[in-house]
Amino acid sequence: MLARFGLTPARFDLLVAVGTHAHGTPQRALPGVLGVVRSSVSELVAAVEKCGLLRRVRSLADRRTWSLRLTARGAEVLAQAYEECINRGFVPLTIDRVLTNEEPEVDCQEARFSLIGVLSAFQYEWGRAVTRELYMWHPDDYLAALVVPGETAEEVPWVA
Repeated sequence: MLARFGLTPARFDLLVAVGTHAHGTPQRALPGVLGVVRSSVSELVAAVEKCGLLRRVRSLADRRTWSLRLTARGAEVLAQAYEECINRGFVPLTIDRVLTNEEPEVDCQEARFSLIGVLSAFQYEWGRAVTRELYMWHPDDYLAALVVPGETAEEVPWVA
């Protein structure tokens, strides 16, 4: 679905991470946000910058670091891809179907907010930070969000 916009999932994730901060995102923060190693971020940033979707600028606070910002074209591509692939794409439709159990009277948006609230509460209670938006989660991430630190998914009855 992302190929129509000239994006790969990794490039899309990078645009989302950068696009959520109006004043720029420090490049050094991206490995933790994206869950990849620093060298992968450097290669990814270079490729997306070459496509004209983002630009690197020196940080005003620390001239040794780079801050990333979307270009006008990058913001446009991100908005279109997000609308097409996320808001109306397969992932949210599947999540909505599961959350509502295909009951038409159940409000899928309310169910999604409830799920996010529950997962965030678990993460907060266990001293974890929810670092990625819900749509970016792999199914294993949902399971991991419900597992108490020190236990495995097999030991938690509601995960099985």
